[in-house]
Amino acid sequence: MISIVLSALLPACLIGLLFYLLDKHKEPLIICLRAFFFGILSVGLLILLELFLPHPTATSHLQEVLWRAFYEASFKEEVAKFIMLLWAVYRHRHFDEWYDGILYGVLIGLGFAFIENIKYFSDFLAEQGGSLVVARSILSMPVHALCGGIMGYYVGKAKFTLREGRVGFYFILALVVPIFIHGLFDFFVFYSDTGIKLLTVPLVLYMWIKTLKLKKESQADAIF
Repeated sequence: MISIVLSALLPACLIGLLFYLLDKHKEPLIICLRAFFFGILSVGLLILLELFLPHPTATSHLQEVLWRAFYEASFKEEVAKFIMLLWAVYRHRHFDEWYDGILYGVLIGLGFAFIENIKYFSDFLAEQGGSLVVARSILSMPVHALCGGIMGYYVGKAKFTLREGRVGFYFILALVVPIFIHGLFDFFVFYSDTGIKLLTVPLVLYMWIKTLKLKKESQADAIF
């Protein structure tokens, strides 16, 4: 069990450290750990959402894949992480720069992915071996982290915008954009065609490029 936890924790630490080092004005480690811990708690919130939200019945394979990808996985998970991001750090005094939203969002996503990886490794490691660890470390965990970063980018934009009428719009984008990207990734994963599954690789690469561009923008001291 210890090896499973370490296998799930190591990529989370590496990705989290990268975004922490990219921060020009370092956040207190205790606040970073708080964000990661709230990401872990978002798994519990997801379980509650599962109890209260409806579970539509699909009538075809394609519809089933779409529902699983964009609703059962993406929508519910991103909503849970969004709530925890707001709860954990939005009004915290150390959330005082636009980039902080990206950093905290990444850490929330990593907390969620850490628990998800433990579950997957516990259930399927004996069957799939090291390939499962590699695939989830370089694809699935970054998706959660980078969706969290994109979410945090828009949450930071909502917090620091000088145009109060745009706050709600940025909050909507903070949910809609990660839900769409996460859902697209899961659609590629869940679809039975192997060629479709391979599209996860360029999608994750695009997410890395996009998030790092958003990082650069958030540190440009722009007034918007």
